[in-house]
Amino acid sequence: MLIAALTFACAALATSVATLRLLPLLIRHGVLDQPNARSGHSVATPRGGGLAVALVTLAAWLIAGLTVAPGALATAVLVAMGAGFAALGWADDRRSRSVWSRLALQTVLALGFGFGQSTGGAPGWALGLAAFIVWHVNAFNFMDGADGLAPSQALMFSLGLGLLLLASGKPDLAIGAAAVAGASGGFLRLNWAPARVFLGDSGSYFLGFALAALGAMAYIDGVDWSALACLAAPVVVDTSLTLVARASRGARMWQAHREHAYQRLLARGWPAARLATALVVLHLACLWPAAWLAATSSYAVPALIFVYGLLAIIWLRARGMH
Repeated sequence: MLIAALTFACAALATSVATLRLLPLLIRHGVLDQPNARSGHSVATPRGGGLAVALVTLAAWLIAGLTVAPGALATAVLVAMGAGFAALGWADDRRSRSVWSRLALQTVLALGFGFGQSTGGAPGWALGLAAFIVWHVNAFNFMDGADGLAPSQALMFSLGLGLLLLASGKPDLAIGAAAVAGASGGFLRLNWAPARVFLGDSGSYFLGFALAALGAMAYIDGVDWSALACLAAPVVVDTSLTLVARASRGARMWQAHREHAYQRLLARGWPAARLATALVVLHLACLWPAAWLAATSSYAVPALIFVYGLLAIIWLRARGMH
């Protein structure tokens, strides 16, 4: 536990410093998010700050893999594919590419992770895992549309997962989760409303991958999938229901929009800080206890029904449906 706590603190401090150092470079090279009709900000803001999150987390994973939590193959695959997602996101921050080329490259990286895991040579599992990673990377990217929201989800998911892993006697993987939590927390300080810098695709792709990959590794290591589903519920519910609603109207899935529940709440006048705070409180009050219940008892199904039912109700009310 001490090593995980130190990893969290060092990652938070390093990410905060690295992001501050990165800011003038982003401004100098014009890596800025310009306001538009869908934006929640009114002035040009540097994007791509998530590159600092990725670099610090990857460094922490490497150090842990070589010292306190040795696992050469698992660490090499995790770091290599994580670096790939961060690099792809950074390229998209600099110049946007087509949806299909982006998905193709994400799929290659996800397949690399899926087949690189020690899964007893089951290709079906590797393919399914790759599909989930691609879905989660893009779902997490969709959530990165309000100051502080996406880093808050990354912080609370990885911190909750780390605590579950420590309680389950799996400290090695808990250190990996602590690195993500610390880096997310360090970046959140500068991304809190009003944000001084945005994650950009480099950060949202990387964190979307990191959370999915750590969740998959925790599942392989014996953590109940229902506990992981509880922690991931905000991303899963908002993205899934929004896509279903759009598909039912024949809308194109890849077109930008403002139909997510959190976007509707922003449009109704919710401050971004209030939204991010509500997400943190939701984790502490509901999702963490439900995940703990799912992981340590026979009440996994009731916990899942409660979490997903509650979030579905929140989603409906946020969209003005009763």
